[in-house]
Amino acid sequence: MSLVEQARLLRKQWQQLLPANDDTKIIDCEDLVDNWDIGIDYAVNDIRKFDGQVYRCVQAHTSQDGWEPSQTPALWAIKHTKNKDNPKPYVQPTGAHDAYMMDEVVLFDDAVYISKVNNNAYSPVDYPANWQKQGE
Repeated sequence: MSLVEQARLLRKQWQQLLPANDDTKIIDCEDLVDNWDIGIDYAVNDIRKFDGQVYRCVQAHTSQDGWEPSQTPALWAIKHTKNKDNPKPYVQPTGAHDAYMMDEVVLFDDAVYISKVNNNAYSPVDYPANWQKQGE
């Protein structure tokens, strides 16, 4: 088996193992996550990057233009992190499936905020009591 074939096999194995990790670990390794693309058959639990965020497929489908993960919460769930050194930009949750949990961090208005509650569906501006600004 050539080196390229071995690398492709390892990448495929990596992609299969990825969903078994927690969101923070996945985001910490996001450089190894494949980008979302059009015309791909996605299975439940496939992990992909799109527009600076990491998503998990929640409904099998063939991707198409207009079905980007950020536009289709019925197909994709955004991943959140607890790593204060690698916060992802705040994204307004659309339901319980993508609300922020306790200790998850976001980048909001150039500051890092830590969720103080589970099922946090409000931004640091909309409900400041649910968030702690890092360093305060």
